[in-house]
Amino acid sequence: MAKTVAGKTSRRKGQSSGGGKRSTGGALAAVRRFLLRAVIAFLAVFALYVAWLDAVVTRAFDAHRWTLPSRVYARPLDIYAGRPLTVDALLAELRELGYREVAAPAGPGEFAIAGSGQSVRLVTRGFAFPDGTTRAQRAEVAFSAARVERLTAADRVLRLEPVVIGAMRPQDAEDRVLMRLAERPPFLVEALFAVEDRDFPDHFGVSPRGMARAMFVNVQAGEVQQGGSTLTQQLVKNLFLDSERTIHRKLVEAIMAVLLEIHYDKNTILETYCNEIYLGQAGQRAVHGFALGSQYYFGRPVQELKLHEVALLVGLVKGPSQYNPWKHPDRALARRNVVLDALVATGAATAAQADAARAAPLGVVTSPRLRLNRYPAYMGIVREELRTRLSEDALAGDGLAVFTALDPAVQHAAESALARTLATVETAHRIAGLEGALVVSVPQTGEIEAAVGGRDYDFAGFNRVTDARRTVGSLMKPVVFLAALQRPAQYSLATFVSDGPVSAKSQGGTTWQPKNYDHVSHGEPPDHNVMLVDALANSWNLATARLGLDIGVDAVIRQARALGVEADLPPYPSVLLGSATLSPLEVLQMYQPLASGGLRIAPRAVRGVLAADGQVLLVRDTRTERVLTPATAFVLQHAMQEVLRRGTARSAYNVLPAEIDAAGKTGTTDNARDSWFAGYTGNHLAVAWVGYDDNRSTELSGASGALRVWADFNARLPQVPLSSVAPAGVEWAWLVPGGTARSAEGCAGAVRIPVIAGYVPDKASLCGGAGEAVEGVRGFFQRLFD
Repeated sequence: MAKTVAGKTSRRKGQSSGGGKRSTGGALAAVRRFLLRAVIAFLAVFALYVAWLDAVVTRAFDAHRWTLPSRVYARPLDIYAGRPLTVDALLAELRELGYREVAAPAGPGEFAIAGSGQSVRLVTRGFAFPDGTTRAQRAEVAFSAARVERLTAADRVLRLEPVVIGAMRPQDAEDRVLMRLAERPPFLVEALFAVEDRDFPDHFGVSPRGMARAMFVNVQAGEVQQGGSTLTQQLVKNLFLDSERTIHRKLVEAIMAVLLEIHYDKNTILETYCNEIYLGQAGQRAVHGFALGSQYYFGRPVQELKLHEVALLVGLVKGPSQYNPWKHPDRALARRNVVLDALVATGAATAAQADAARAAPLGVVTSPRLRLNRYPAYMGIVREELRTRLSEDALAGDGLAVFTALDPAVQHAAESALARTLATVETAHRIAGLEGALVVSVPQTGEIEAAVGGRDYDFAGFNRVTDARRTVGSLMKPVVFLAALQRPAQYSLATFVSDGPVSAKSQGGTTWQPKNYDHVSHGEPPDHNVMLVDALANSWNLATARLGLDIGVDAVIRQARALGVEADLPPYPSVLLGSATLSPLEVLQMYQPLASGGLRIAPRAVRGVLAADGQVLLVRDTRTERVLTPATAFVLQHAMQEVLRRGTARSAYNVLPAEIDAAGKTGTTDNARDSWFAGYTGNHLAVAWVGYDDNRSTELSGASGALRVWADFNARLPQVPLSSVAPAGVEWAWLVPGGTARSAEGCAGAVRIPVIAGYVPDKASLCGGAGEAVEGVRGFFQRLFD
């Protein structure tokens, strides 16, 4: 019985033990199933995460890869024998282009001064212009008396490449400088590989061997000389990640690097790296890419860098602040030499090449600055013109080449004149905060050579050239006189008009009663008659108002429209004295036909646009419309020359030679809120404005403010005098005051003025005595044979 019980008990124990094993095995199986599911879930989540990273990488990388900015160029400088040009002007152009002064020019972008400072030897750079490609060539330019005396070159005309004045995407105005791999200087890629990623051609985004080698080199050197991250990883960090140093971020960086290598070839990755790498800080602007870094540190295109310069630029990749060549030149020099040693170690450079590079100085510019988009007012005009003249599809194209008419010498003269004159005027009048604008064009073509939108001309803020619409005041007076001179049977410059009190009904039934600036009526009472030429030269309001009312306000407005004014012109008598509001650029348009001899030409900044493939998208707008006869334009010009000879702008000849015989008009508005001057010589039409942005009184007239800016500007440049040769359809005549009869030189009150042919009075006056008789006989025979 006991045995039986024991046996049963034993079996029960066995059964109980077997059930425990099954229970344990089930638990383990459950754990395994859980772990398997967890792994599968993790892999699924990881796969989704990688897929998300993949989408982020491709989308963002494509945006960086294909966004090529448009480059904006100034006019090219053409050099030929006999051209008016000083040696200083040529040197300034070369330095603006980043040419290096050397003892003996050997390569493109180098020059030397010879011949006791009156000769320049240089090697030009080739360039693709819309009308053909110029090749790099050696040349020597000799100067004498502010002219090119001799040009020794392969071509009769030596054309320098144009200065880059901006790089932008016209749609959003972002400026960038990019480098194609084909444009890289020698040793750049090899230096990058040598110190940053020797396995780049072979790895798949990450390099375990590279990390191990970097650790070994750094331990041996006792400092960090090589990084463990590949170029691809560095690019990922720059494009997609922040500077956080965590295991998670490093893992994400590695994954993204592998994904990048899967989608893109090595050259694409390398080119993007070269354009995105951070190389320093220029004020508030980060310096990214070797092309921009070359401009910033060396002031030259990256293609022209020598070995010692390339080594310094690549050395900065490790730490631009730590190796800043201006703040820490010793550190920068040591880092540059580390790069040179690495080039020798990898066989990319010979020991002799490295030794020569070590002996060279750092070679950075004395004063660092980025020279792109230095002319914000002018660039604003360019952007607006591109938006109005090109389609959205054309503007969306990458890598456009935009050629403009900007003349760097004229632009610099305009900038200096405005800044200096405003400071001088403020000191003289004990005021502060004045602002101004200056815009310059070529009279014969309408091309805009310069634009300065404020005294802080590098500041890309409010562009007063295009956006400051101010009351123009007396700048409207030439339009009134022009409308009268279009009626030569009624008006000549000698015709009388009353400068006595005048009134007229105006808006809302009010009475308009203008006053002269000096509150005096000129001319002999009671009529106060003055000649038209005197009224314009002295800017007499009453005479101008009387003349405008006589010919009609509508006729004056039509005349302004013919000159190109599109802004609102109120049809009230006050418009005769300049109650309209125009921007300096709009004033330039109004005066362009006066300066060009009667041709209406829309002011243009853009000469042409090329697509990246060389297709011409836009050509120079050469359309003109004759709105004045050359004869009428010449007659008005004579009166505007009198403004400077003896009128309100006579002080200009305190700083300018009277021989240039310029023409122009001062403008002063009510309460002296605006000071204007618009005037031209044979080669420059310029409009200057001075005032306060809040429209308060400046206490300045046109002569004491804007005229000084205009005169200072013209004094800085060679000027071509206005021609004194009358065009066909003009006769010079001595007339009596009032213009009703011919007179003669020496007769009392006689004036010599240009008159539209066929409208010289038949009647001759007698001066008295023998002189009268002689003149009478002379007049008889002149009329007989005329």
